[in-house]
Amino acid sequence: MGNNSLVFFGNGQVGQGILKFLVHKKDLPEIVVLHKEKDARCFDELKSLAHEAGSEILYADQLSTERGIRLLASLRPQMGISAYYGYIIPPNIMSLFNRGIINLHGSLLPWNRGTNPNVWSIVDDTPAGVSILYIDEGIDTGPILARQEIPKTPVMTGKDLYDLTVEALINLFCEKWDDIRDNKIVPQPQPSHGTFHRRVELNRLKLLDLREEMPVEKLLNILRACTFPPYPAARFSKDGAIYEVFVEIKKASEQ
Repeated sequence: MGNNSLVFFGNGQVGQGILKFLVHKKDLPEIVVLHKEKDARCFDELKSLAHEAGSEILYADQLSTERGIRLLASLRPQMGISAYYGYIIPPNIMSLFNRGIINLHGSLLPWNRGTNPNVWSIVDDTPAGVSILYIDEGIDTGPILARQEIPKTPVMTGKDLYDLTVEALINLFCEKWDDIRDNKIVPQPQPSHGTFHRRVELNRLKLLDLREEMPVEKLLNILRACTFPPYPAARFSKDGAIYEVFVEIKKASEQ
């Protein structure tokens, strides 16, 4: 793929890992699209890699401006890569890419489309993993290029599974990139079944009602799924105070 045909959208550890790999491979994006600094994770690292690649930097709020659209249109990009980029890419931007935009998603699609897949894989006891897919006008519904399952254990917290997801997603991309770039993988349509979750659902999940009855296993799954320091955990109110619950589960012995 020529240097003038790739656009990278990225944020966080996954964005940093993928952009670092592309720079190492000399598959240098002409444009790198980042979150604004106040909304970004790994901002300095991503910006430094973009400078190393010689890429022009656009910020998310510039993407759909007249300047942003003109810049992308003049580039005639072949492919985009979205690596934990946190904003929806509008159809008029997607249409500028000859081969479309691929997205790196932290779940084993079609399970856990949407947000916080590491949490819902534990709470719903659905398969965990990572997927590389083409973006379409739905949310995580496009054709799949590659997937990899991540085995779960009863001791995993939401943070544990997230960390495994980051590592697996970067490794999967590095393994499959040459074939994706060279158009050697036939995308497979997603099945109609699966699950989907919105951000607001996590906020509701974290509000524990001390009067609610539920199986112990379900409660433990909620508590460990919501254990992701330094972010707020599941919480309950009692006697005018709010308490957070972080859990750590250890395997004691074999049965």
